[in-house]
Amino acid sequence: MSSTWLTPAQACGLPGMPGSERRTRDKLNRLAAPDQVRRRQQGKGKEYRSDCLPPEAQVQVAHQQAAELATTDAAFISGKAVATQKQSDDQQSFEQRQQQREASAAAMMQLSERGADRACAKTAIVAAFRAFVGPYAQAKRKMEGVNRFIDAFNQRSLSLREEVYQQVRTINRATLYRWNSLFEAHGSAALAGRYQREEGASKIERQPDMLSYCKGVLYHQPDITPRLLFQLIASKSQVEGLEWDLPSESACRRWLTAFAQANPLLMHQLRAPDDFKNKRQVAWGRMGEDVIRVNQVWELDSTPSDVLLTDGRYSIVGMIDVYSRRPLVVVVPTSSAATVSQLLRKALLTLGVPETVVTDNGKDYVSRRIESILLNVGVQQCLTKPFHGDEKPFIERFFRTWAHGISTLLPGYGGHNVAKRQEIRSRRSFAERIMAKGSSEQIEVSLSSKELQLVIDDWIENLYLHNRHRSLGMSPMQRWQSCTLPLQTIGNPRSLDLLLTPVAAQSGRPAGERTINKDAGIVVEGLSYLAPELAPMIGETVFVSHDPDEVGRVMVFERTSMAFLCVAECPQLADSGLSLSELTAQAKAMQRATLTEKRKELRQAGKAVNPGEMAQQIVQAAKLRNQGITAFPKSQQPHSSSALTGAQTAAGVELNKRPAMSDEERAAFAERRQQQLRAESALKQSGTKASAFRSEEDEAKYLLRQAQRRELLEEEKAKLAKFRNKNPDLMQVIERMVGTPNLSKVNQ
Repeated sequence: MSSTWLTPAQACGLPGMPGSERRTRDKLNRLAAPDQVRRRQQGKGKEYRSDCLPPEAQVQVAHQQAAELATTDAAFISGKAVATQKQSDDQQSFEQRQQQREASAAAMMQLSERGADRACAKTAIVAAFRAFVGPYAQAKRKMEGVNRFIDAFNQRSLSLREEVYQQVRTINRATLYRWNSLFEAHGSAALAGRYQREEGASKIERQPDMLSYCKGVLYHQPDITPRLLFQLIASKSQVEGLEWDLPSESACRRWLTAFAQANPLLMHQLRAPDDFKNKRQVAWGRMGEDVIRVNQVWELDSTPSDVLLTDGRYSIVGMIDVYSRRPLVVVVPTSSAATVSQLLRKALLTLGVPETVVTDNGKDYVSRRIESILLNVGVQQCLTKPFHGDEKPFIERFFRTWAHGISTLLPGYGGHNVAKRQEIRSRRSFAERIMAKGSSEQIEVSLSSKELQLVIDDWIENLYLHNRHRSLGMSPMQRWQSCTLPLQTIGNPRSLDLLLTPVAAQSGRPAGERTINKDAGIVVEGLSYLAPELAPMIGETVFVSHDPDEVGRVMVFERTSMAFLCVAECPQLADSGLSLSELTAQAKAMQRATLTEKRKELRQAGKAVNPGEMAQQIVQAAKLRNQGITAFPKSQQPHSSSALTGAQTAAGVELNKRPAMSDEERAAFAERRQQQLRAESALKQSGTKASAFRSEEDEAKYLLRQAQRRELLEEEKAKLAKFRNKNPDLMQVIERMVGTPNLSKVNQ
């Protein structure tokens, strides 16, 4: 088929044409015009031009001709290749433009507020430019349209928002063409302007060693300030002799900001790991989705009580069945192996025996006693990773429900954290706190530990178990009842008590284990427990448990199989009829009585001791020991200064100006002194102690000073002589301090 002329045989069977050659010829004769029919150039018959065929037949003929040309005509083949390449280029250009538009949209979202305003204003100008110049370009007067647009914008005659004119005041042709090209190539975000340093262009990013060091510093100090980071970089470079191109403090600030924006989750985890775990760590799915039956998994944990009690600050030890969310708790003074055993006893007798118990790594949960109890009961213990409370979320969630729920309404509630406690204290005004008696932080405390236990038990049984849980779609009690599998229970509670009360660990042996001695049998806390059945097992290690009802008996089991062996008794305590709790109560009473008696004896002796005189007695004893000791005089050198010299001159003048006493004045003074001495004598005779001087030393100083001014009386001379004979060393010290008296005045 090398031309558009067809024979009836070639047209036969085409769409809209008959299936036989004769009928096709008849139809072609009816359809073809005179210029559409001609004799065949080779052979007999006629041929018909393809445009006389029905439209669908013409399409078919065109496809056939194209297929034939595609394999035979060189020009067609070349043209098809060009067309295919053009189509591919157009498709790639479309995809690139689409990617550019998406990247531009994303970049617009990351722009600052000022950058976005600039980009929006310039985009509006480019859009107005294209719409304005379009008609001029069609009329082949594009340059005229460009000039008119620039004039109209600069004159503010275009219908643009005022914000656009505030961002761009004037434009020119080069700026307009550049904006149009940027918009075409990179989208609106490119019009914001590059006012910031490109990514990777900072000095820190360009130097891998410095970048690694900064990241290491950030790992250890996620809240480091730009100034401190700058100082660390400079110090390391100087000390280690590194040829770093040091960044500025502003560059450090930009790098810290960019790193924090690019890694928000990482920075949150570094700064607050616990808060990150609670708020942003992935927690999709359900932790208990593999738990399909009751008592398959229990979770155990402890938490301090937020309610202050009359008997002190207590803790809550709790467990929860993961399948049903059914909890049990005990209120105890502190979480320990003994209190965890108490919780296990309550839970095992109430709910049955679990398959697995999940606990943390606290010493009260990994103690030998707890491990021994779980092993003997046949329960597997699974430990969580340290500080991973999310691995036992159900008991943590139960504690949170209690702490944020009804417990906040109880008297003595002190808050579950520091912020809550501060909020509670802030509910009282400053005047109320300052005027209140006692501590301003005092909280009303009226519940005891037993009363709190009753409150929690009632809340669990009557409220918590019957509230619908969103994750379960029903209440915990309904979930518990929905499981029809039989519970594994302990038939004899006494057997459980024996396992829960093993003898204490001793000498590196775990709780419950003891070796049978040939001379003392089984030794527990210094007491020997004996039984005939122990004789064949001398030297073997057995498991020993206290009898809760009789302190003089212990139960002996085979260590590995826990098969019961015998009952061993202590001869000193046998047939006492006392339980372990009764013996403990008696021991406490005896201890209290003994201490009371001893404290009474000490209190009687303390009445003869004055606490206020204790320190004075120690000082006085030291004074007596050292009163005969006098330090050797050291060489002295006069010290002078201009001020001291002036002061000494003034003192000498003042002394010289002092007039001497006349005979009449001296006689009057002597008379007054005699009257003073007679008054002192009268006071002594009447039994009243004179208080003129605090001590004999003060009186001696007074008399020495008086001797420098006047003649002493005979009685005064006698007192001074008596003091000198009694304390010669002290008298020498006083004379050096006060000065040596005028001997003529003393001896006159």
